[in-house]
Amino acid sequence: MKIGFPHMGNIYIAMETFLKPFCTSVITPPRPTRKSVEFGVRHCSEFTCFPMKGTLGDLLMALEGGADTLIWFEGTWSCRFGYYGRIQHQILKDMGYKFNSVILGGDLKTAIKDILRNARFKIPELMKYIRLSWYKSKLVELTENLSRKTAPYQKNPRETKRVADKAFKMIRESENISKLKRLSPKIESMFNSIPKDNTREPLKIWLMGEVYMVLEPEFNFRLVEYLGEHEVLVTPYINVHEWLFRFIGTHKRGENGENVAKKLAKPYLPYCLGGEGQNSIGYTILAKKRGYDGVIHLRPFTCMTENVAHPIIHNISQEYEIPLISFALDEHTENVGFFTRVEAFLELIHQRRWYR
Repeated sequence: MKIGFPHMGNIYIAMETFLKPFCTSVITPPRPTRKSVEFGVRHCSEFTCFPMKGTLGDLLMALEGGADTLIWFEGTWSCRFGYYGRIQHQILKDMGYKFNSVILGGDLKTAIKDILRNARFKIPELMKYIRLSWYKSKLVELTENLSRKTAPYQKNPRETKRVADKAFKMIRESENISKLKRLSPKIESMFNSIPKDNTREPLKIWLMGEVYMVLEPEFNFRLVEYLGEHEVLVTPYINVHEWLFRFIGTHKRGENGENVAKKLAKPYLPYCLGGEGQNSIGYTILAKKRGYDGVIHLRPFTCMTENVAHPIIHNISQEYEIPLISFALDEHTENVGFFTRVEAFLELIHQRRWYR
């Protein structure tokens, strides 16, 4: 059995290891491209949200790469994301592709049953790969955090990107826990060795919105990388490690966790509509409380929950006096217009800081 799966940021590094007990080989599709997106656009309903179109293209690339099984994680909340898998798999089968469809249950109990039913190995061996996935995911988190914190201070353009790519390659190629444990100080040392100008005072931007648009660099025009190169310290509200292991609550804990955001959002939206709409409201307030200079909000053009939250977020930005720019992204969005607006937003924040 050869398993394929869709992309979302650097999640593939841990997913390749996590899926090994279920198959003879894991087929990682190429990074999303214009060609793969066009395939998704052509075969999805016009008003389907952009992440479904993008990930449908990933699944096609996996099948073209030799996968005979496709995997997806089913949702139990009201966002349509949790139902993409069944629809995408049916679209591909209607086109004549032959493959096995594995849909893991959205709640923890069902997911565990599905995992055990499909695993080729016994529980001890399965746990070994889950631990490996955890360590890899944590190192990816470490690398992403160090990259975002280093880039605004780097003296040599793209040096941080070069070091981060090297770290991701090392993590991906490591296949035992002892080696992964030794990588942590090595990665920290690699970033510490980057020449920096610590006299800079970078802008601090909070990045939030729909999870796929925030985490998948090919669909947000590598915004995090762009901001770092323009001496901006950016903090996404979630990372791939927190999303992948969200079933144990990794995304909820801490002073910037989801529990804090939901509590702040309740006076404005007392319940979750599905997706990240309520979180986006809470994180706008949290960004102000944490001393950030501005907020960038990313959402798919047809995302119902983020579009409901958008006018509330706009009002909150005025109430709390924190600059906000929101982008509705789809296959028609071009990077030129996108970055023109980002540049103007950053310039306005610079002026605001200077006058204060």
